[in-house]
Amino acid sequence: MTNDGRKWANYFANPLGQGVKKFFYDLLGPERYPNHEVIIEQVSRVIYNEKDYENLGKCMAEIYEAGFMRAVEEQKAELTRLGLKVNMLKAPEKKEGKSIF
Repeated sequence: MTNDGRKWANYFANPLGQGVKKFFYDLLGPERYPNHEVIIEQVSRVIYNEKDYENLGKCMAEIYEAGFMRAVEEQKAELTRLGLKVNMLKAPEKKEGKSIF
């Protein structure tokens, strides 16, 4: 079987796994994706159903949020150290439509 044939066989064997790879490719872009392709390939092999895919998306969203909030808190601490008063408000969550995860 040719390399292209293997790719198609893998896609049909686990289409959600291919969706995981596309998700990471779209997120990281062509410059950063190759640096993580090995681990992304391994993760994509264990995503077999919608629930796994949804849970991976939720995990990624929480990782992003945790990193973002850590950066915000660090900036807030630095601005406070410089004598600036900082007041941050969290935007209200939108409850419109179905989540992509």
